[in-house]
Amino acid sequence: MNQPWPELPQRPTDLRCAASSDMVLIVLIPTVRPWEAAAYLGFGGVNACPAPWVHVAYAREWSARFGARLLVLTHDTLEFEVARPITSREDAAAMAAVHAHYCSDSCPSKVEHAAYLLGAPLWEFWWD
Repeated sequence: MNQPWPELPQRPTDLRCAASSDMVLIVLIPTVRPWEAAAYLGFGGVNACPAPWVHVAYAREWSARFGARLLVLTHDTLEFEVARPITSREDAAAMAAVHAHYCSDSCPSKVEHAAYLLGAPLWEFWWD
């Protein structure tokens, strides 16, 4: 049974962290695989934020499946550009469950997050 999905505000079309900062630091990492960035920078492993190897594993999988590229990494946020966005409700619901496991702070409602993921060109995660 197909129930209507929640109406969501307009999804962002640009990177929020980079656009909202007064200062942006561009870092060149010695790899051709952007999904390794969290390991090079030691991102994660505190509070509810997963260890660097977890970020690398998810980023590698999302790169292969969705063409996702990590573009923004701050002290508490990751933002991915998604070349091949999710196109079905079933896939969006499944990925919303994965995202909720990965980062519960940025996925309070799986239904709303699944609706957001459908066609989304950007994925954002943050940890308190």
